Amino acid sequence: MPAEQTHEIGRHGLIEARLVLDRVFTDSIDLPFNAYEHPEKVTFDDPASPPKQFSFDLSGNFRRAEKRAVAGLKVAELFVEVKSYSEGSQLLNEYDEFLRRAAIVGSMPRHRNSWFMFLSSVPFGTTYGVRLCDGDFLRNRSQNWAGGIQAPQDLHLRTALVFGNLSLKRTFQAWSNPR
Repeated sequence: MPAEQTHEIGRHGLIEARLVLDRVFTDSIDLPFNAYEHPEKVTFDDPASPPKQFSFDLSGNFRRAEKRAVAGLKVAELFVEVKSYSEGSQLLNEYDEFLRRAAIVGSMPRHRNSWFMFLSSVPFGTTYGVRLCDGDFLRNRSQNWAGGIQAPQDLHLRTALVFGNLSLKRTFQAWSNPR
């Protein structure tokens, strides 16, 4: 597939992902940064050898009312990885790499309260079931990560695995109120 076509598919996937997340979280989410227009906001150094960089696709924040907060809001930074595929045969490995990258960023002092989301347009076949999200998969996979990367103890509580597929989009179109 030509690079221009791949680029356009990825860009379209980010637009679709933002629409899905906006519909789900309404006023609780803001994702103004993306890898195409704001790479400096979503790119990090990978400590693996040889050194390289990686990027998340979207970033912004979650927010909710919090009376005790000075600004009246509790806010947490959010990084989103979007996979717009037609089938999910490689997604388990990509989810593993996403968790590794979330561990790298989530271990940085500035991001100890940040959240991470893996949003896929298709599910991936696995026998892991709920272990993908309860911390078991993360603990097991992190033992094999190169470079001694250790996930923060609470990372599984700040990580979301979301499937925003065509059926969800159709449901939104049929039943959501226009905003």
